[in-house]
Amino acid sequence: MGARVAFRELRADSLGSGSDETSLEVVVIPVSGGPLSATVELAEKWAARGWQRALSCPTCGRAARVLRVRRTRLVCGSCAPRATPHHTLKRTDYWRREGGSLVDQITRLVGRGGRADQRLRGLVVRLEALADERCRQALAQAHAAIETFGG
Repeated sequence: MGARVAFRELRADSLGSGSDETSLEVVVIPVSGGPLSATVELAEKWAARGWQRALSCPTCGRAARVLRVRRTRLVCGSCAPRATPHHTLKRTDYWRREGGSLVDQITRLVGRGGRADQRLRGLVVRLEALADERCRQALAQAHAAIETFGG
């Protein structure tokens, strides 16, 4: 996971209960590059049981529970959405019907070892069954086309 600032992980003494602070100075150390120091404004965000304190995105100003480091800035999830295969392909036929979801799960599990190996075997069996079914469907369509056109 990349570097981020999560409101719930900020130290209680830096916020104080009932504190009137409107901003915080935060330092984030990304995996690559040097530390990033920024002043983050505090905001109010509606939650299921009322208003809660949150961080204000320096880019768009929206209240967010988590700010992520993108390049040299802190941004919220709306300003820098994730771009994993799950997030970008989940509404496509490839993902839903053609095994894209299984391929993604398999690639995430490869190399983990232990209990992941058992789950990996199960996913590979499911992917093979899906591929076999797709081949059977394609062959049936090919035979039907050949018979239709006088083969």
